[in-house]
Amino acid sequence: MAESAIVSGVGQQAAYAMVVRAEALRPRLQDAAVRAEVEQAMAAPLKDVNAQLVGHETLNMLVVAQEPWSIENGCLTPTMKIELSRIEGSVADREDAWYAAPGPVVWA
Repeated sequence: MAESAIVSGVGQQAAYAMVVRAEALRPRLQDAAVRAEVEQAMAAPLKDVNAQLVGHETLNMLVVAQEPWSIENGCLTPTMKIELSRIEGSVADREDAWYAAPGPVVWA
Protein backbone atom coordinates (compact mmCIF):
# COMPACT_ATOMS: atom_id res chain seq x y z
CA MET A 1 0.00 0.00 0.00
CA ALA A 2 2.89 2.38 0.60
CA GLU A 3 5.52 3.32 -1.92
CA SER A 4 7.83 5.33 0.36
CA ALA A 5 7.93 6.37 4.00
CA ILE A 6 9.83 8.55 6.45
CA VAL A 7 9.75 9.03 10.20
CA SER A 8 9.87 12.59 11.46
CA GLY A 9 8.57 14.84 14.21
CA VAL A 10 11.61 16.82 15.33
CA GLY A 11 10.50 19.34 17.94
CA GLN A 12 7.10 17.66 18.39
CA GLN A 13 5.76 15.68 21.33
CA ALA A 14 6.03 12.40 19.41
CA ALA A 15 7.28 11.06 16.10
CA TYR A 16 5.06 10.41 13.10
CA ALA A 17 5.48 8.45 9.89
CA MET A 18 4.65 9.95 6.51
CA VAL A 19 3.86 7.62 3.66
CA VAL A 20 3.37 7.97 -0.08
CA ARG A 21 0.60 5.69 -1.25
CA ALA A 22 1.26 3.12 -3.95
CA GLU A 23 0.86 4.47 -7.47
CA ALA A 24 -1.97 2.09 -8.34
CA LEU A 25 -4.00 3.30 -5.35
CA ARG A 26 -3.55 7.07 -5.79
CA PRO A 27 -6.24 7.67 -8.46
CA ARG A 28 -8.86 5.97 -6.28
CA LEU A 29 -8.18 8.07 -3.17
CA GLN A 30 -10.79 10.67 -4.15
CA ASP A 31 -13.45 8.08 -3.27
CA ALA A 32 -14.45 8.43 0.41
CA ALA A 33 -15.02 4.68 0.75
CA VAL A 34 -11.53 3.94 -0.54
CA ARG A 35 -10.03 6.54 1.82
CA ALA A 36 -11.87 4.96 4.76
CA GLU A 37 -10.59 1.53 3.75
CA VAL A 38 -7.03 2.87 3.49
CA GLU A 39 -7.28 4.50 6.92
CA GLN A 40 -8.47 1.27 8.48
CA ALA A 41 -5.75 -0.73 6.72
CA MET A 42 -3.06 1.69 7.91
CA ALA A 43 -4.25 1.98 11.53
CA ALA A 44 -3.77 -1.71 12.31
CA PRO A 45 -0.05 -1.90 11.39
CA LEU A 46 0.57 1.36 13.26
CA LYS A 47 -0.89 -0.19 16.40
CA ASP A 48 1.21 -3.35 15.89
CA VAL A 49 4.43 -1.37 15.38
CA ASN A 50 3.78 0.83 18.42
CA ALA A 51 3.17 -2.26 20.57
CA GLN A 52 6.77 -3.28 19.91
CA LEU A 53 8.31 0.11 20.77
CA VAL A 54 9.19 1.85 24.00
CA GLY A 55 6.81 4.74 24.86
CA HIS A 56 9.02 7.59 23.65
CA GLU A 57 9.73 5.75 20.36
CA THR A 58 6.10 5.21 19.34
CA LEU A 59 4.56 6.89 16.33
CA ASN A 60 1.75 9.30 17.07
CA MET A 61 0.19 8.94 13.61
CA LEU A 62 0.61 8.05 9.98
CA VAL A 63 0.41 10.98 7.58
CA VAL A 64 -0.53 10.29 3.98
CA ALA A 65 1.48 12.58 1.69
CA GLN A 66 -0.46 14.74 -0.76
CA GLU A 67 1.72 13.90 -3.72
CA PRO A 68 4.40 11.36 -4.55
CA TRP A 69 7.98 12.30 -3.82
CA SER A 70 10.02 12.84 -6.96
CA ILE A 71 13.20 14.37 -8.28
CA GLU A 72 11.11 17.08 -9.95
CA ASN A 73 9.52 18.28 -6.69
CA GLY A 74 12.84 18.10 -4.83
CA CYS A 75 11.82 15.31 -2.46
CA LEU A 76 14.22 12.80 -4.05
CA THR A 77 17.82 13.21 -5.13
CA PRO A 78 18.89 12.27 -8.67
CA THR A 79 19.96 8.92 -7.19
CA MET A 80 16.44 8.44 -5.73
CA LYS A 81 17.37 9.05 -2.09
CA ILE A 82 14.75 10.75 0.06
CA GLU A 83 15.46 14.42 0.83
CA LEU A 84 14.22 14.33 4.42
CA SER A 85 14.98 17.97 5.20
CA ARG A 86 13.11 19.10 2.06
CA ILE A 87 10.04 17.05 2.99
CA GLU A 88 10.14 18.18 6.62
CA GLY A 89 10.45 21.81 5.55
CA SER A 90 7.53 21.56 3.17
CA VAL A 91 5.17 20.24 5.87
CA ALA A 92 6.42 22.07 8.96
CA ASP A 93 3.57 24.57 8.94
CA ARG A 94 0.97 21.75 8.96
CA GLU A 95 2.39 19.54 11.71
CA ASP A 96 0.55 21.21 14.60
CA ALA A 97 -2.79 20.62 12.86
CA TRP A 98 -1.88 16.98 12.31
CA TYR A 99 -1.17 16.48 16.00
CA ALA A 100 -4.50 18.10 16.87
CA ALA A 101 -6.44 15.87 14.44
CA PRO A 102 -8.32 12.87 15.80
CA GLY A 103 -7.41 9.37 14.71
CA PRO A 104 -4.20 7.59 13.82
CA VAL A 105 -4.25 8.43 10.09
CA VAL A 106 -4.03 12.00 8.80
CA TRP A 107 -4.28 13.17 5.20
CA ALA A 108 -1.67 15.84 4.49
